Amino acid sequence: MNKNTMSRRLMRGGLGVAVALSAALTMSGCSILEDIASNGKTPVRDDQGSVVEGGKQDVFTIKVGDCVNVPNGDTVSDLKVIPCDTEHDAELYYEHEITQDDLGAVDIEDGYPGEDAVHEVAARACESRFTEYVGVDYETSALDYDWFYPTEDGWDAIDDRTIQCFLFDGESGKLTGALAGSGR
Repeated sequence: MNKNTMSRRLMRGGLGVAVALSAALTMSGCSILEDIASNGKTPVRDDQGSVVEGGKQDVFTIKVGDCVNVPNGDTVSDLKVIPCDTEHDAELYYEHEITQDDLGAVDIEDGYPGEDAVHEVAARACESRFTEYVGVDYETSALDYDWFYPTEDGWDAIDDRTIQCFLFDGESGKLTGALAGSGR
């Protein structure tokens, strides 16, 4: 199975707020205009790798620091990656590869360990890197985090073991500006 045809599942916590807001924007036509503007293009990056012109990108190839708009639905295969200085839903701040050590007694070779086990790993991994990326601890931050995680199909077919941790604003639902070292 081709990695590009697989998708990732969205944890339905805080980013669900962003998805709901994205749905509202879609109904108002804002997201439609955004999609027309990207015209299926891939993002354009500067010499430092920052996105300077938005476009759609495979969820498996986005980079830490990328700012994205999250589409509707439970699974994601492509994301709208946009410059961080424009309004967006979330920012990727960490990627974690699930290992045997993460799963403890559950054997990683026995197949998909189940969503509960994956969520436990994701929660630990994402919280552990929050302070380092944002510059303030999670308890005092105005930001929240959530994650994308492997589907069972992706786990079995392409050995997808990647947790992607995203920052978002649980109050307003939208962000503007990069969050690395922001102290928010």
